[in-house]
Amino acid sequence: MKEGSPHYEPIPREQLLAARQADLAAYLTARGEQLTPADSQGDFRLPDHDSLYIKENMYQWFSRQEQGNAVDFLQSYYGLGFREAVMELTSEDFSGGGVAGKKVDLPAVERFDFSEIELAPDMQRVIDYLSQRRKLSLPLIEGLIATQQLFQEAQTNNAVFPIYEQGQIVGAEVVGTLPDKRFKGIKTGSKYGCGYNLSFGEQDAHSLFFESAIDLLSFMDISRAKSKDLAGCRLTSMMGLKPNIIDHTAAQLPDAQAFLCVDNDEAGANFIQAMQAQNPAMRVRLPDPAYKDWNDQLQAMKS
Repeated sequence: MKEGSPHYEPIPREQLLAARQADLAAYLTARGEQLTPADSQGDFRLPDHDSLYIKENMYQWFSRQEQGNAVDFLQSYYGLGFREAVMELTSEDFSGGGVAGKKVDLPAVERFDFSEIELAPDMQRVIDYLSQRRKLSLPLIEGLIATQQLFQEAQTNNAVFPIYEQGQIVGAEVVGTLPDKRFKGIKTGSKYGCGYNLSFGEQDAHSLFFESAIDLLSFMDISRAKSKDLAGCRLTSMMGLKPNIIDHTAAQLPDAQAFLCVDNDEAGANFIQAMQAQNPAMRVRLPDPAYKDWNDQLQAMKS
C-alpha cells in the first residue's frame, strides 16, 4: 500500500530504531560491496568514493556535504524510498556486525611498511613524466629526489610521494606515469589523517592544503617563478578533499593560519563552504579563475 493511503500502516518505532542503528559495514559487506579500511578506528570507505566514510551505523560524504544514519545512506546511495530502506535494513540482523545472527568478516586494516615498496634505482620515468607532462621544473624534481621526498616504484614506475610524520614515513601518495592514462591513489595502510607534506622554515605559520601532491608542487613552482617566499609555510596534499587531514594538521599546528588551495570546480567550492562553516577563520587561495587547478596554471605559464 502506498504511503498516505487510508490503509497505510506506520512503521513500528522499534523497527525504525533498529533500521537507523543498523551496522552499515555489515550490510554493505553482505550486499557484496568491497569495503576498504580507512584507519584502525573502525572507519571504512567504498573504493570508488574516497570522501565517503562509514563507521558503525553512520556515514559522512564530505564531497556532497552529507551525513546521516543507515536509513539515510540507503536513500542517498541506492535511491531507495524511506519505507524501502527501513524494510531492507530490518529484513536481516545488521546490528553489531552480524547478518542473520552470523558474524560478517570485515577486511583487516593493513599496516603500512615503506620497506615493502620495491624502488627503482633509475628514476628517469618519473623525472620525464613530471618535467615533460606536468611541467614541473627540473631543479624542484631533483631537490625532492635528493631529500627523499620523491621515489619511483620499480614494478609500476609510479611516482611515489612519501608521507612523513615526525621523521618517519607513515604512508605514500602514488601517481601513475603513463602518458595516456591517469592514475592516482594512496598506498594501503597509510596513516589516517596524514598527507604528503613539505615545510619551509623552522616555524609553520601557515598551513596550505591541496588536492594532490602534483598541485602542491605546481604551487611551489608558480610561487618561485613569482619570487614569492614560502618561509613559515607547510604545504599538505589531502589526496582529494579530506577534512580529517586538515584536522590532523591543525592539531599539530594549532596556531597556523589555514588556507584551502583546492580546485576551481563545484566540489572545491562545496568543500570550502563546508570547511568555513566549521571554521570561519579558514582562508582560501585558489588558482587563477581561468584554470581548474594549480597544475593547469603551471602548464599554461610554461606553454
